[in-house]
Amino acid sequence: MDHYIRPYSHKKYTHSILQIVVLLYITMIQSACKNNTVKQQMQEKTITVSIEPLKLLAEKIAGREYKVHTLVSGSGNPETYEPSPTQIATVSHSQICFMIGNLGFEHAWGRKLQDNAPYTKFVYTSESIQHKSNEKHQNNDPHVWTSPQNLQEIAQAMYTALCSIDPSNKEQFTINLNAVLIDLQNLENNLHSLLDSSQNRTFLIYHPSLTYFANEYGLEQIAIEHQGKEPSPKLLAQTIEMCRAKGTTICFVQRQFSQNNVQVVAKAIGARIITINPLAEDIGAELTRIAHIISNK
Repeated sequence: MDHYIRPYSHKKYTHSILQIVVLLYITMIQSACKNNTVKQQMQEKTITVSIEPLKLLAEKIAGREYKVHTLVSGSGNPETYEPSPTQIATVSHSQICFMIGNLGFEHAWGRKLQDNAPYTKFVYTSESIQHKSNEKHQNNDPHVWTSPQNLQEIAQAMYTALCSIDPSNKEQFTINLNAVLIDLQNLENNLHSLLDSSQNRTFLIYHPSLTYFANEYGLEQIAIEHQGKEPSPKLLAQTIEMCRAKGTTICFVQRQFSQNNVQVVAKAIGARIITINPLAEDIGAELTRIAHIISNK
C-alpha cells in the first residue's frame, strides 16, 4: 500500500515565522517600555540609603531636589534584615544607593540589589575609613557612623558621588557639604567637652556597637555579647567581675536586642539599664545623649 505524503506547506511555515517575529517584537517593545519607565522614575531624583544614620546626611548634602528612602528602619536589625520587593524596586529607581559597605545584610543582598538596578550607582561610604575590630567583628567592625570623624568621611563620599551623577548641581552640593562638615565638627567638639573630663571611662553594652565612639573619646566598651552570640555562664561571670573591678555603673542596650542577659549583669553590678539607638536617623543627637549619660552632665 502506497503512503500518501502531504506536500510541504509553505503557507504554514510562513505563518510560524510571522508569529515568532511578532512575539520577538512585542518582547522588545515591553523591554524598552520597562527601561523607559525605570529611567523616567529615576528622573524624579531619588536616593536610597541602607540605614537611618545615612539618611539625614544624604538629605542635607543632596538638598530638596532629592527624595531619600531608607532600607533598614530604626527598629530593624541590619545584621539580619531582608529587603521587601517594594524596597528592591525603590533601589532600582534611585540614582544612588548609599551603603556602609560591610553590614550583614549588605553582604547578603548587595550583589542582588546591584543586579536588579543596572542604572543605579552604588556607593560604599566607609571605604576610606580605617576599620576597628571588636569581639563580634574581628575585622571591619561596621558601626563606623558612631564617630563624628567617620561621619565626615561618609559625608565626603556622598558629596563626591552626587557630583559625579549631577555635576550641574556641584556648587549647591559644595555649599551643603560645607554646612554639614561644620555641624559635624561642632558635634565632635561638644562630645569632647562632655567626655574628656568625665571620671566615668567605661560602660557596659550588650551588642558592641559603640566601638568607634569609645575609641575616639578614650572610653572602654565592655560587651556582653560574645562573637555575635549569647555569652556562656562562665563568660557572663567574667564580665560581671570585670565591671565590678572597673566600677562600671552604666549598661546600654539597643532596642533591637534582647535584655535578658543585660538584666542579669546590671543587677549583679548595680548598674542602671539605658536603652539607646545607634541606628537613629539623627545620630548626632543620639551620640550627644549618650555622652551626657556617661559624663552625668
